[in-house]
Amino acid sequence: MTADFISQDPPEFLYKYRALSNPDDLRKVSEIFTHKRLYCATPSQFNDPFDCCPAYSWEASSYARKLYLRDLIEEDARKFTKSQTRKKVRQGLKRLRKQSTDNELFNKGKNDARKLLANVSRVLSLSANCSNILMWSHYGGNHEGICLRLNLVNSRSRLKNAFPVFYEENRPIINLIKDNDELRYKKALLTKSSQWAYEKEYRLIEIPPKNNISRKVRKFFYFPPEALDAVILGSNISSSNEIFIRKLITEYPTEIKIVRAQMSDTEYGLDIKEL
Repeated sequence: MTADFISQDPPEFLYKYRALSNPDDLRKVSEIFTHKRLYCATPSQFNDPFDCCPAYSWEASSYARKLYLRDLIEEDARKFTKSQTRKKVRQGLKRLRKQSTDNELFNKGKNDARKLLANVSRVLSLSANCSNILMWSHYGGNHEGICLRLNLVNSRSRLKNAFPVFYEENRPIINLIKDNDELRYKKALLTKSSQWAYEKEYRLIEIPPKNNISRKVRKFFYFPPEALDAVILGSNISSSNEIFIRKLITEYPTEIKIVRAQMSDTEYGLDIKEL
């Protein structure tokens, strides 16, 4: 693992914005409170097509490429005899001599890796920022929704294992031969364009075990009741939706503080005030 992806201690609180724009939004928010769970999306569901879409390379020694090529062939052709496998490796290496990125086997490895990232892994996206006006517009239903505060210090939650997202100008490069599975996932799932840096995103990643890649990972992340300790009401939340949220809070098994986001009188920003 490279130094860039060493786990960092997350902040005391992380936040999840939720809209309250329609009956389906209300149902999903209600289930967060009643089931104590948050939805984990697949990368194919993300709103940024560049997200989890790294560049690929297979720069390595000829011997390392030969081993990688053998693995690819054996994955697709368990029925081959040893002599047939050796023959196909030789044929593949002959095609590799031009070092073309259009090579059939390179594209196969690249496409397999992309499919695995897009459809097998799941991600819970959170933020360290609860007062960003863009995020309230994009994820908080135009400031009419809510923002959930999750306490990472005073709870038994696995949210402590969330990784910070790194924001870069260029897409990360995954070396299909040299990078192990852990580094591949972290490069792909924890790197975004610097244009998203205002989100201050943290991610909890769910991936299947290497020896059972076909096993589906959980769609939801379940948290202990005390992890949810505050709800921030959007500055434009309707009175009916505020009543709806207050009722959920009243019925919740542990104490939840109610906080309100208010438009600043002098700045393009929000003041977060406890009620």
